Amino acid sequence: MRFLDSSDRNSFSARPDGPPDVATCIRPDTTDSDVDYALEVNRGFEALKYAAALLTGTLLLDLTGSDRTVQDRALADKACDALTEARDAVLSARPRSINARHHNYHLRAALEHLVAAADIASHRAELIAGPDADTIYAAIYAAWDELKKLDGLMAGFQMVDLTQSCCAFHARQMTRLAQ
Repeated sequence: MRFLDSSDRNSFSARPDGPPDVATCIRPDTTDSDVDYALEVNRGFEALKYAAALLTGTLLLDLTGSDRTVQDRALADKACDALTEARDAVLSARPRSINARHHNYHLRAALEHLVAAADIASHRAELIAGPDADTIYAAIYAAWDELKKLDGLMAGFQMVDLTQSCCAFHARQMTRLAQ
């Protein structure tokens, strides 16, 4: 994931850009309208993940005191562009089933949280030490939480599970050793 050193959002994606394969969207309780919905909103989902990663990167750059621009463009501006793409896809989707409407609810919630975070990131010089530090962190965290719920509702909306990562393993080890 080389999103910080590239202006191309495809370098962030772990899979090729585009809708998921129809076969990956089918579960026993999946209807044809759910598959149509999943194909409609997948681009918005990818854009939301990209925006969340950019806003998280903005916090990391602020934490280290680094410049928040990559290739002469602020990460918050890139996140706003991704959020515009996400908004178009999410708000134009036509969820027909109860499952798809529930899924769309979480997509809209993630979008709302990220728009709030992007607004703060676009207008504040200091995010980590500023007065909105808790607000932007909570908004980004809530958005990631909403995005993680999506795969449980409908296949094709996977998030990276960092609970099995090397850092998570070592954090658990350090906690165990501290006891």
